[in-house]
Amino acid sequence: MHVLPEGELEQKLKLGRPLRVKLGVDPTSSRCPSRLRGSSSTGLREWQDAGHTVVLIVGDYTARIGDPSGRSSERPVLPDEELDANAKRFADQAFRVLDPRQDRSPVQRRVALRS
Repeated sequence: MHVLPEGELEQKLKLGRPLRVKLGVDPTSSRCPSRLRGSSSTGLREWQDAGHTVVLIVGDYTARIGDPSGRSSERPVLPDEELDANAKRFADQAFRVLDPRQDRSPVQRRVALRS
């Protein structure tokens, strides 16, 4: 996935400063996203090994308050306990590959970022 304009990643790497690489997951399912089980997490570890920080973002905000688009049947509000258990499961899965130290792999919860 490309999120920067073409050539900007190369420019940022030339500056020699550590980057923050982010991976977002949706905790509304109890099944761990394939991105955490496959090549994405391995690739993220390579970024860590190169001195960068990988941020795991758990997108639980909509699941806690409901979907403002009205598609509530597709994205139901889930109990906090279920979301927290799913988020923990996803972090545990990611940390099988990623360095779990907070300075190397912080976990951010979207609900916390909105409050």
